[in-house]
Amino acid sequence: MTKAKNRMQIVYQYRPFTQHTINTLCRDELFFASPDTFNDPMDCKPSIVGEYDINALQMILRKLLEQRPVNGVVTNQRGLGNHQVSGRSKSKGLPDYMIYEMFSDIRERARNPEERADNYDEDSAEKSLLLNQITHELLKHYDKGVSCFSTKSDCPLMWSHYADRHAGFCVGYSLNRKPIPQLHQVIYDDNRTINVDLVYRALTLNDDDAKTHLEKLILAKKAAPWAYESEWRLFDEKGAKDSPLRMHDITFGLKCSYSVIHTVIRALETRAQPIKFYQITQCLDNYKLLKKPVEIGSLQSFYPNVARSCEEVFGPPQNVRINAPEIS
Repeated sequence: MTKAKNRMQIVYQYRPFTQHTINTLCRDELFFASPDTFNDPMDCKPSIVGEYDINALQMILRKLLEQRPVNGVVTNQRGLGNHQVSGRSKSKGLPDYMIYEMFSDIRERARNPEERADNYDEDSAEKSLLLNQITHELLKHYDKGVSCFSTKSDCPLMWSHYADRHAGFCVGYSLNRKPIPQLHQVIYDDNRTINVDLVYRALTLNDDDAKTHLEKLILAKKAAPWAYESEWRLFDEKGAKDSPLRMHDITFGLKCSYSVIHTVIRALETRAQPIKFYQITQCLDNYKLLKKPVEIGSLQSFYPNVARSCEEVFGPPQNVRINAPEIS
């Protein structure tokens, strides 16, 4: 465990107020999103580079193709009665003839002068095509869902980008769980490449340290300008999952309506593990955001409101005659 993780007590996830976020709060779930939905189109999209011979590159690509998830139809002969039962299954690996066809296609494209760059000979073109295909297959291999967190709950940019322009809220999660959640600190670096030697050691030599490092470089590395987010990540299958983190507090944004604040608090008030509630306020002499506890008692004294007419409040109107003053 890193020193940064040892110091970290709470991580935060910014959210808009939607039916989806209310569902995840009430069910204590986290959503693991596809990186294809992220703001940064280059996030989790590295490039594989390096100087390896064609045979070694083919070996790496074959390993990836042999492990590629493949959807197929299976028939169960032991279905109900004498009937066959068919369904979808997910197995690993392309058949040998498809792998052979892919290698043949790459070789033919490398030999075609119209397919390769002017300064590439056939071997260089084939290596380039193999590296491109390795990159493509590697992204399939690490096709996981990602849930993103920050060590900050008072970042104006993140409130704007991820919490409906300050109208949403920020959920704080504690790492105090058994087992301790395996969060990964994001690396901020403008170098987007991964050396093919690391891929070779991870896949061909089955090196566990290389596998761990490779996964981190693919799923937890972003361009340097994103460093203000101070991000940590969890990886899992895509979709909603039971949270491995302990919900600790919720901070409502500067523009979050009192109706939303009331709704969220009431939705979680019977939770077995109590939640702390805060609200963002403005600092008058600078642009910093401040957190203060929500005054739940005063909030619930007038929410939910019941609309009533004047007659319902004061009773039916009386026949009152107003005498106009005499004009002399």
